[in-house]
Amino acid sequence: MRRDMTSGAVDGTRSLPAGPSPRVSIGLPVRNGERYLEAALDSLLAQTFTDFELVISDNASTDATPSICRAYAARDARIRYSRLETDIGGFPNHNRVVELSVGEYFTWGAHDDLRAPDHLAQCVAVLDQDPGVVLCFSPVQQIDEHGEPLPGRPFLANVVSHDPSERWRELMFGGWVYDPIYGLIRREVLRRTGLLKPYADSDRVLLGELALYGRFHRLEGALFFRRIHAGQSTRAFPSRRARVAWFAPDRAGDIAFPVIRQSMEWFRIITTVPVPWRVRLRGAQAAIRWALDYRHVMRDELRFAARSIAKKALRRSPPPHQHAAP
Repeated sequence: MRRDMTSGAVDGTRSLPAGPSPRVSIGLPVRNGERYLEAALDSLLAQTFTDFELVISDNASTDATPSICRAYAARDARIRYSRLETDIGGFPNHNRVVELSVGEYFTWGAHDDLRAPDHLAQCVAVLDQDPGVVLCFSPVQQIDEHGEPLPGRPFLANVVSHDPSERWRELMFGGWVYDPIYGLIRREVLRRTGLLKPYADSDRVLLGELALYGRFHRLEGALFFRRIHAGQSTRAFPSRRARVAWFAPDRAGDIAFPVIRQSMEWFRIITTVPVPWRVRLRGAQAAIRWALDYRHVMRDELRFAARSIAKKALRRSPPPHQHAAP
């Protein structure tokens, strides 16, 4: 075993192979994913495009996840498995697989989802052909715990527009934007972004940032299958505040301002990403509109924080001094 001093992880696999880097990196963050992990790994390893590495970051799993990953890594040299000794949170682990990857293109994998065999091949072909596309994705078909299809929601955002401010607005205000997050992304563009942050809807904000750098391409037909089941983080932590425990376990129970944070991130991105001033102006106008639309939610976050602070202060206050009777 060797210790990765940069991450505090114990890595039980081989070092990076000598020679050219793989074209594609698949980063699979996982914690306690034993139930569906083997099916997900089989789906990735069955891709017709084979020039990839599969980087697995095990976030201190306590189930059979480590033994499953080690068994697969022993059989396939494309797999690099790294195990964290302590739970660093869901989004930090998602960012970690990006940092560990070396491929020209990157895609996140999930321990419970599946892909059609030609998913990677079709995405790579699009990115190779059109340098203006930064992300290629497939429509998503939702499936149940047994793999049976479920009714889904269509992805309607116009992310193929040549106008970056329109792509930005579409992702900012679109209702359902899950489809692109598991697409294939140019890694050098992804590394320019702030990646994922520890607040709800950070994936939406990341997509908005990527859309300022270039167009998305949507493939025809569902090649990605998202499994809906009781163990999903969105079901275990249904509210924005509760999800802090998944994003950053060390902050569980802290007062959170997820919508206020999201609003601040929209403004940070549109003022820092290198875009023409007209795009920046339209993007800032959209960010102002978003903040106005969500002003009531942000006000509720501030009220909730004030009540929580007041309750904590009352609990810590000493009882009033009682004077002894003369």
